[in-house]
Amino acid sequence: MSAKLADARAILAALGMPAGQQTETAAYTLLALAYLRPAGRWADAGQPQLRIHDILAFIRQEYAKTIAANTRETYRKNVLHQQALEAVLAGCKLHRVYVSAFPTFRVFKRYAADIAWDSEVWVAEVPHHMIHFNGPKFSARSRRDMGRRGIIAPCDPSASASSGPA
Repeated sequence: MSAKLADARAILAALGMPAGQQTETAAYTLLALAYLRPAGRWADAGQPQLRIHDILAFIRQEYAKTIAANTRETYRKNVLHQQALEAVLAGCKLHRVYVSAFPTFRVFKRYAADIAWDSEVWVAEVPHHMIHFNGPKFSARSRRDMGRRGIIAPCDPSASASSGPA
């Protein structure tokens, strides 16, 4: 691992980013967003306005990192959006629940392999149901415990009785 990449990962950790945003991918993205070349100094970091395409091109050109053509959306969802959300929600004391929303199951199936574990999916075709990716977070006992601690509001059981669109 290059020294710049190790520095970027250490910065992400120091910022309190969750483990999923301290990855090599996130570190390369930070380097691109700072427009920091391998021989550059952190003191000379910039703030360019980069599109996702520009970020991927910078990583490929400056760090010789091979990036598959179909990874643009993965970078956007798994690195950029979650980093921005963590920064915005830094002072929030409530438990975070990340929800990916899709208009139809057909669209959801196209992205299912890219959904982060321990997150939720909502599909507009069936608005009264959530899909949880791994873990007991929304089991009945867990919901009661979270409700007692003020993390979530009690749900209306009659709302989950419907299995179709409203």
